[in-house]
Order: sequence, then C-alpha cells, then structure tokens
Amino acid sequence: MEEDQVTREVDELRDRLAATGRVEIGFDRRRPVLLVVGSAGFAAIGAWMVASGDGIGWLVVVTFGACVLAGLRQLATSGDVVVVDERGVTYERWGLEVAWSDLGGAFGGATRGRHFVQVALTPAYFQQFRASRPPHRRWTLQVARTDDDAPVIVLPSPLAVDSTVLAAFLAAEVDARRPDAAGEPGVRPD
Repeated sequence: MEEDQVTREVDELRDRLAATGRVEIGFDRRRPVLLVVGSAGFAAIGAWMVASGDGIGWLVVVTFGACVLAGLRQLATSGDVVVVDERGVTYERWGLEVAWSDLGGAFGGATRGRHFVQVALTPAYFQQFRASRPPHRRWTLQVARTDDDAPVIVLPSPLAVDSTVLAAFLAAEVDARRPDAAGEPGVRPD
C-alpha cells in the first residue's frame, strides 16, 4: 500500500473518531466465505465418493464438513471486533479494554505473508489484565515481547481495515494523547 493512501485512510479514521467518538472495525468476511464455499464443494465430492462406494469419502465428508462449520461459526461470531473510542481500544472477543494511557504504541508487521497489528501495552496493565482472567483463559491472547521486553497483543487478522492503516491510526492516536505531545513515535520502522 502506498504511503499517500495509508495517510489518507488514517486521516479518514481519525476524522471519523473525532466526529462520532467511535470507530468500529470488524473482520474481513471474504476468507470465511471462501472457506465455507470451498469446503462445501469438497464435502460434496466426498459425498459423491461415498455414494460411489469409496469408503475414504467419509473422511473427506467429515473433514471438510468440519471446515464448513468452522467457517459458519466465524461468520456468525465475527461482528465488530476492534473498537477505538475516546477511552481507548477494545477488543471485544477477548474482553480486552485498554485505556490510551496503558498503550505504548502500535506497529504493523507480516509473517509468512500474513499481516498483523501489534499493540504494545504497559507492563503494569498487562499484569493486571492477566491476573483478572480465569486461569484457563490467561494465555489465550497472542502475546509477544518486543526488543525492550514490553508485552504486545496481536490483534486479529484479517480485519476489514488494512493492518498498516490500523497500526498507523492507533500509533497516531497514542502519540496525540501523550502528555508530552513530542514523545517518541508509536510506529516502528520496518
């Protein structure tokens, strides 16, 4: 994505936040739809194999039928996932609510062609959040560590907003809300 386009889209998100006080970002629904359609096709082939007397068809039907169910579940549960408002950033699926003062910045990245957004948290907030979770849910967050050993939450992918744009938007908001507006930038260089 070109830098001018990123800047334009970040400005649009910032304007929407200023005008409405809230920006809601949902999942990109194209992948779950492709998962459902493709898996249903393979499950139909498996059913044809079963009807033809090929026993391996049952394995195909069960495997790709499970993929259809997983895709339908994603479509049913993937509403507004990341909400940015005047209080901070909320990731609704995990019940993660982070005030602007508890954010250290945001940056985008890519691994094996998959783009993501990482949001740096203050260590105090991260410990408080982990302690408030039930023991079986404490590590359900995708947590990484940055070079300076700060905890980082990886926001879900794929989102309806490009990860580069979302990272730049969050970083700009973190920087704008710092007490010393001349603080260090929140977007890490690639």
